[in-house]
Amino acid sequence: MRKTRAMFASLALAALAGGCARPAPQEEDRQARPYWPRSEAEQEAFERARRDVFPDDVRRDPAAHAAELLLWSGILKNVEVPAGGRTVHLLVEHHYWDWIEDRGDGLAHPSPRGEGMFECLCEFPSPENAAAFLARPPASGRMIVVYGTPDGLTPEGVVRLHGRHFYTFRPERFPMDVLDYGRDLKPLTPP
Repeated sequence: MRKTRAMFASLALAALAGGCARPAPQEEDRQARPYWPRSEAEQEAFERARRDVFPDDVRRDPAAHAAELLLWSGILKNVEVPAGGRTVHLLVEHHYWDWIEDRGDGLAHPSPRGEGMFECLCEFPSPENAAAFLARPPASGRMIVVYGTPDGLTPEGVVRLHGRHFYTFRPERFPMDVLDYGRDLKPLTPP
């Protein structure tokens, strides 16, 4: 499995070098594959975003990462739309993800491990985007990938991101009891 994932990671780098959003997987191509951005705008962000900087890194040294575009994954805990409807505030519980969509159809296996809560404030590019979002906002409990730049910490140590893009997965698309990984492999619960 590791060899297969390493191979797909190499293919992901090769695909990203092309600079275009990859087409959605076809019916005959249903194997594990790297995460594919859903739009050209997301593809551009994906190419620039760092996936090797995590919430604890930002908590330790916010200034070192202030100008970096980061890509994090987690479970959406709360969605708020402030008055005016041009922004959305997302509260997310971070979970590690290997950026592999199994079976090529958007099935993700995030780890039960992560680095705590982060919040993201995203501004919609147009009133039409805001209206479309407000018509069907994502429910808490969905997996989410968020692109953003660090914008400080709350007094409780929650990292704030200024969001650029986000994408959510339906709950049935991300079982969290299949793989256990992350950079801190301490037991999930005390012995």
